[in-house]
Amino acid sequence: MRVIVTGDLLRNTGQNQMAESDQAKNVDWLKSVLDMPFAGIADIEVEVLISRNQNAVFDRLGCYSALGRDVTIEDWCEIYEGKNNEIDILVDFIGPYFENCQVIISHEAPPYLFRIAQKIGVKIIDVGVAPLRFSSDYILGLRSNDVASMSLIEKCSMRPMEFHDAVHTRVALSHSRAHPLNIENGVLFVGQMDIDASLIQGGSIPKPIDVLNALELTSAMYGRVYYKPHPNNNNTSWLRKICNEREDFIWINRNIYDTLVLDDWSRVISFSSSVVKEAPFFRKKADRMLKDNDIWPYFDGDVDNFIGTESEMPNYAYISNKTFFSSGFWAGLLQCVCQNYIECYRAGLVKRTLVEKWGF
Repeated sequence: MRVIVTGDLLRNTGQNQMAESDQAKNVDWLKSVLDMPFAGIADIEVEVLISRNQNAVFDRLGCYSALGRDVTIEDWCEIYEGKNNEIDILVDFIGPYFENCQVIISHEAPPYLFRIAQKIGVKIIDVGVAPLRFSSDYILGLRSNDVASMSLIEKCSMRPMEFHDAVHTRVALSHSRAHPLNIENGVLFVGQMDIDASLIQGGSIPKPIDVLNALELTSAMYGRVYYKPHPNNNNTSWLRKICNEREDFIWINRNIYDTLVLDDWSRVISFSSSVVKEAPFFRKKADRMLKDNDIWPYFDGDVDNFIGTESEMPNYAYISNKTFFSSGFWAGLLQCVCQNYIECYRAGLVKRTLVEKWGF
């Protein structure tokens, strides 16, 4: 069986057009972690497809040229959802790369890649890092365009109750170190990076004026707004200056979980931050402003079940790391022979291999 591991082939930084795709490290990471359970599967050939330096593997510049576009953030956003007539050009250009491929395994596939896979009749299994990051390790999500594969994924998926021990551990840690805030009828607005695929809606991402307008709208609806910036966004000085000049916008910069555990929040709001998926576990109401590309099911804080979103793209299912790193699970998903049943998960494996930390 020929399997191709890939991701957002057209993602770019908007700076150096000849640079390696900033998704290459994610795709290489996915290939590496899949090598662990795949070691127990017979007759499987795995390749990687992504843009490297000078487009040695995938011709990203050629694809943008075929679309009559420039390699810019704006053009990437307009292509991302694959809804316009450009999808036929994308199928003609990208489709041949998947010739004689039985399964595409992607890292957080964009909608256009799902549409291409559907049009060329190839099964795609998409892997994403789940937005529930309060546990000692990250977990992963899976989704597919194949009905049988999705049925198996959902059968093996996790339920909200399985996260509750991690929530209580996180709450205990936060209470041991968190300092109270003097919050008056406040809502928490969670900031994000300036550029992120989850922010794309209608072919564009929010600009600074859109952020300010969102805060104005939130303040008009709920009163005082406490703004928590993304810890990795270094382009927020303009917004902090505005917050310092106004009484209805309050800037706070502290650990997000130490913030979520406070009882004072009437609501948690964001364009598309993962925190809106986490907030109900901390007994907070949450609103995601951008809904079109919302592909992670949510917990409503009551029923022990995840509720699917209204996105036209398939939703992810939350998968335990023990399941994900099992050769038996992947053999069933790929419909291959499992010649050696391997369970290779070790505590902290996902977070450690991603070299990521979250919540600071």
